[in-house]
Amino acid sequence: MENQTHQVTLIFPLTAAGTDDEFPATLVVPNNVELETAYLTSGTARTASDTNYTTISIRQGATTYGTLATTTSGTGSLTAGQAVAFSLSSTGTGFAQGGVVEIHKDDSGSGLAFDGSVSMLFRVVR
Repeated sequence: MENQTHQVTLIFPLTAAGTDDEFPATLVVPNNVELETAYLTSGTARTASDTNYTTISIRQGATTYGTLATTTSGTGSLTAGQAVAFSLSSTGTGFAQGGVVEIHKDDSGSGLAFDGSVSMLFRVVR
């Protein structure tokens, strides 16, 4: 089972600006896993703003594993259909077998309408 990987892609629907939301996905894996990489692909182009922006995060319970913000100092503007890497935390990247991974959309200011997908690559750990 060493070096075995699992890729999970979660597609989320258009969510209105100013609406915080979460999209759960249940991982059913044969062992504990670590999150190696994660990418967001926006369904629509998004312009960066430091006032009205959206933060997309990967969470399990109260633990955040990766974030991506549409601020000028963060991820910046997004191009429709182009994958952008999440900034992953250096600690706590492990998920237990059958754990629930949630994708959260949190708006600041008036936020942004958002749709797209999050692809995550997990590696099985002993």
